[in-house]
Amino acid sequence: MGVYRLVLAYMVVFSHINNNIYGYNIGIVAVISFLLLSGFVMNALIRKYYLSFSAIPAFYLDRFVRLAPQFYLYTVLTLIGAITLGLHHPWMTSVPSMWHTILQLSVVPLNFYRHYPSMLLPQAWSLGLEAMFYAVFPFVLIFRIRIVVALVSFSIFLLAYVGILDTDLYGYRYLPGTLFIFICGSWLESSEHKWEEDLPFVVSCISMILLLLTYIDPSLAVASNRSVLLGLIFGIPIVCFLKAVADRIKVTDIAGDLSYGIFLNHNLIIGSIITFSSIRLSDIPIIPEICGFLAVCVISTILSYASFKMVEEPLIAWRRRLRNVRIANVAIQSTAR
Repeated sequence: MGVYRLVLAYMVVFSHINNNIYGYNIGIVAVISFLLLSGFVMNALIRKYYLSFSAIPAFYLDRFVRLAPQFYLYTVLTLIGAITLGLHHPWMTSVPSMWHTILQLSVVPLNFYRHYPSMLLPQAWSLGLEAMFYAVFPFVLIFRIRIVVALVSFSIFLLAYVGILDTDLYGYRYLPGTLFIFICGSWLESSEHKWEEDLPFVVSCISMILLLLTYIDPSLAVASNRSVLLGLIFGIPIVCFLKAVADRIKVTDIAGDLSYGIFLNHNLIIGSIITFSSIRLSDIPIIPEICGFLAVCVISTILSYASFKMVEEPLIAWRRRLRNVRIANVAIQSTAR
């Protein structure tokens, strides 16, 4: 799934250069697949290493060590650039206040991006969403309440879809309306009951109907509705397909390793181009679609490789040792019984 994650990261990059393709934001489409993949991977990770109340703190530590190093690196680089060189991008026209900077460095508050006039890493709002998912999902698995939680979440999503709740927030950005997407990804990995395996595809089919309704009733085609639904329609079967062929297609993990850095650093690259070249990528039609996109992708990929090697890779072995300790402790406890 590493190559797919890399493609998704490039889709997010493109969306921040040209975010409208026939009325769809492919960055939003990509984020939905990221949520599905997160549910898939976290379900496997928790089931194997952290499926107990005593293991939850270790799971939180595992996730912090995975997300934080590169996030802090690129956040600090962006902040330094803004303070010393006047670096800016479309979502950060001025240096954020100290209080807003502290909140953004706290990760979870990133999800409430509307309260920040200047976002250092605007795309990192989804890390706040991920962090909240990590906080609750171990309990969902331990108590075996995925179906109940998913139904409640999908109901909230439907209320956002019809406009009763804020469509963008509760239909795309906040956990109450998106938790069912993570859970669909977890069902694709494994389920307690055979019939639950079909639920993600039921969601995909319902999403197709809801998408068609937005063309029948244009009042439903607001905010991110269509893009989120397209992400569900295609993301669910793609993740299922990738699971089926994972053992047959051996691809280096480096693609997946690069995707996170690219996701985090591309607005730093875009901001640097805007700040230091006096070029607006939207000035010339071909630049945002081809030249600018390719230039940002190349620089972003090189920078991501460097940050992965220097910042994240040294911590991978430590995370693996943490998980091995968990397995050893479980084995000792089982023997004692």
